[in-house]
This record gives sequence, C-alpha cells and structure tokens, in this order.
Amino acid sequence: MAYKFQVGAATLSGSTKFEEVLDAAGGIKLSGVSAETASLGADSILFRDSDGTMKHESFSDYATLIAGDGLSAENGVLEVEVSELVAVTAIASGDTFAIAQEAETGDPTRKITFDKMAEKLAGSGIAHSAGVLAVGVDDSGIEINSDALRLKDNGVTLAKMAGLAAAKFILGDSNGDPAAVTMSGDATMDNAGAITIAANAVEDSMVNDNVATGLAGDGLSAASGVMAVDLNELTAADLASGDFLAFVDSDGSNATKKESVDDLATLFAGSGLAASSAVLSVQVSGALKVASDKVGISGSFAGIGLSFDGGADSISGIDLDLNELTAGAIANGDFLAFVDANDSNVTKKEAVADLATLFAGDGLVAASSVLAVNPGKGLEINSDAVRVKVASNGGITRGAGSGSDEVAMNMNGLDAADVAVGADSIAIVDADDSNKTKKESIADLVTAMAGVGLSASSGVLRAGLDVALKADGNTLAVGMNYMADMSSDGEDTLTLPASADLVVGDIIHVKAPSDCSSARTVKIARAGSQTIDGLTQVIIESPFGAVSMVYVAADNLRLI
Repeated sequence: MAYKFQVGAATLSGSTKFEEVLDAAGGIKLSGVSAETASLGADSILFRDSDGTMKHESFSDYATLIAGDGLSAENGVLEVEVSELVAVTAIASGDTFAIAQEAETGDPTRKITFDKMAEKLAGSGIAHSAGVLAVGVDDSGIEINSDALRLKDNGVTLAKMAGLAAAKFILGDSNGDPAAVTMSGDATMDNAGAITIAANAVEDSMVNDNVATGLAGDGLSAASGVMAVDLNELTAADLASGDFLAFVDSDGSNATKKESVDDLATLFAGSGLAASSAVLSVQVSGALKVASDKVGISGSFAGIGLSFDGGADSISGIDLDLNELTAGAIANGDFLAFVDANDSNVTKKEAVADLATLFAGDGLVAASSVLAVNPGKGLEINSDAVRVKVASNGGITRGAGSGSDEVAMNMNGLDAADVAVGADSIAIVDADDSNKTKKESIADLVTAMAGVGLSASSGVLRAGLDVALKADGNTLAVGMNYMADMSSDGEDTLTLPASADLVVGDIIHVKAPSDCSSARTVKIARAGSQTIDGLTQVIIESPFGAVSMVYVAADNLRLI
C-alpha cells in the first residue's frame, strides 16, 4: 500500500492500528465504510458506554435486552410472543384486538373492537348485539329451544310426519297431505311410494354391465356393458376347399355376406399364378422350372460371361465369369463396362478416351486415351521425367546430393544485399503452422524480441520503459502507465494484464493524475485469481500517487 505523511489531512489506504485509545474530539466519520448485510446471530454494533469509551455489543444480546412484554428474542430477531402478555378473565364488547389490514400501505397493523368484529361477521340469518352473534329464526316453522334449532310443532306438520309408514318417500301438498310426485318426466311416484318408469325412458347408462355379459354368445364378447365381435370365441377348424368366409360387400351396401375359399383363390390368381380347388400354383416356362414345390432355373440360361454353381437342374448360384469373354487389345475408341452410381447403379458402357479424360486432374492432360504430365512454372520434362527447374541465383543447386538430379538449398548462391531493418524480411520455420517455411519482417522480429526495459521501432532496439496513457476501464501494460485526469467524482478502475500475458520479472508502474483524491480514487483491480501482496485490489487516493508491482509467480504480484 502507499502511505503518505504530511501537514494537514492525510489520506491512508490499507489497515491502520492504534496502540492507544483514539480520542476523536471532532467525532468519528465512517463515510467510507462499505455497506454489508448484518448477520444478526453473529455481528455486533458499536455503542458509547457510560464510562465514555466506545464498546460493542452483539445484535443477539441487544435484542434480548430490549424485548419487553409481548416480545421475545432469538439470535437477534424480535418476535411477537402472545404468551408474554398478561391474561384477562373476561372480554367485554368494547374491548379491542390487533389485526393486519391488507388494504393499508406502510404499517398495516390496526385495532378493532369486538362489537365491530361481530358486525362484520353477521351475515344472512345471523344477528349481532354487543359483540354477541345469534341465529335469526322466522318463528313460523323453526324455533330456538335451549340454544338448539328445531322444527316448531304447529299441531299439523309433525303429527302427519309421525304417521307415515317406514321406508316410504312422500312429499306433501300445500295442505300437508301426501300426494303423487313426478320425477324428471321419465318416472312418477304415487302416494303409496310406488315408482312407474315411462316407455323408452331407460338409457344405456341405466342398465347394469352384466346384462351385456349375459347376452354374449359364441363370437361375441362384452366389456363395461359393450358387446363386440370376438373371433377367438369361435371353435377352431381346418379351412378346406368348399368352405366359406364372411366378408363385408363393398358394392355400396356394406352388407355382411359369405364367399367360398375356391372363389377367393381364383380372385388372387394373377399373372404367373393358377388356381385349382382353392390351391394357388406358380406357372413357369423356358429356363424356369418348378421342383419340390420351389421355383428354380436350369443351366440353359448361362451364356458368354456367365457361369453357375451346382448342377444344371440344381443351381445354387450365378457368377460373372470374365474368362468366358474373348481376349483383345484395348485401344482408343474402345469401351469399358461400369456400374453407374449416379443412375441407381445401372450397368453401362464408357469410352476409354472418356475414362482417360476423367483421370486427367491437375498437372495431367489426356489426348486419344493417352495421359501425359503437363509441367507448369518451375518444372520441366527431361527424358520423359519431370524435374525442378533451378535458377542460377535462387539459392538452390542441382547435383548436391548422391544423385545428379537431386536439389538442395545453397545460401551461397543468393545475391548479396544491404539489410534495411525497417523494410526487409528473413525466412522462418513457423512452428505454429506445421513448421511451414514463411517470411517475417526484421522489424516484427525485433519487436517480438523486445522484453522488459527494451523497446523497438522500425527494426531498431532501444533501452527504456514503454509508456502508455490509460483511462477508466483500460487494461494496464508492462512498463509505465499514467492517467491524464480523472473521469469524474467516484472511482476509476484500471485492470492488471491477464497472468497469461505476464512473465516473472515484468514490472507495472501506475501514476495517478493531479486531481486524484479521496473523492476521486484510482482502483487497480486484479485479473482472474491474481493477488497483490495478498490483496485483490489497490486504491490510490492522493494527487500524483504512484504504485509499482512486479510479477513474481503465477497469479502473484508484489508491491515495490
């Protein structure tokens, strides 16, 4: 950290320890303390003790201290505790109790009297008086008797109800006399309790599922009251000529009919098939034959270029046999057979000249079915062989190896020249691109070689620090970093280079501007998991304040 001692106010960064009691006559101002969420069970607060010194007390102890009647405290949290309140022996209509009123904003806690609460609770059939709720009755057929509701005995209703026979459902007319009752239009009940169901009024849902189960015979099954055709219910038998099958006739009527098995076989018999007595058979001719109920071929089909495996009447396979073909010399104008992959693998023919043209790729030419090498720049044909052309001053010579036509690099064969470090290039082997040979400018090479304490310009090295102007939000560089001015009141942040861009020994200098202060600070933030003397950031809060850091190990910087 940077420490500055001066006449007047001093701005300190880092931790400060006082070995004696701090007497701040002007008071203590903690405007720079960061805002954090307190842990009521573990944190403490400062207070001024009666002896005049500052002390601390845990939130938990403080909450316990201030918790009076109706409150309890646990781990610094206050809660309403009804059991803490003094018990009363009676509640009067004018007494009140606390409620939480949702419609209120801010503090929703309100009080209400028992009178008002009874008034709010009293709905239809409920009356209230002096905080007491009571059931209201019309006194015609219902009365209250000893805090209970009961039917009022008017001398007629209860007597008629008592005279009804058991297990009968009877409704009375306007005079209280038993009368017949109509039920939903599908059934009626007379005054004796007998029910009559109307014609066509019984629905599927009114019938028990076991009705369908009882009706299901051979070929039918029933489930959940629904019947269905079930062929598994039929008796098994062997199908033979003369038998019949059931079918749905598609002639427009969709009627269920029967058809003989013989007619069905005749219907199935198409080209190459015959039907007799419900039996289908394959019809053959020529080199095809039927043997042991199987269709086969005889050896008479095999012509030039074909052969067969097995006997003439027991062929197990067919082979292409090019030895059967007549020998000949292939020449320009001849054709070859091929399988055309672009046309469903159909067998076709192609001219030998077209095949040679197809084979002729880069560096080859075809003429009259003959392929030849087509040398380009840097190559030549010598005695029916292709070889590399060699320039007299290109740094390449022929005959340098064991063979007379071998070529090798010979730097002595190059022309001499003066080096212009700002413009010339040199040859390199690029390890980042499969060791390909490339060129690089001398200026770029010198720039890549310039490490700490060196700078490069147009291919020339010089000693000295790199100087970079930085602003809020920028990333620092190895060397000298300075700021022209602060962006505004508050905190400007500069971030260290990533550890991957640093090597041990790299030094980073940071210089704050003239308007740096406790109100305008410069924060040097780490990149990734870096630490600076074990810290995650360094704050500069003095005019022209400066700090220097050296990279000493992975993710580890030290102040110097």
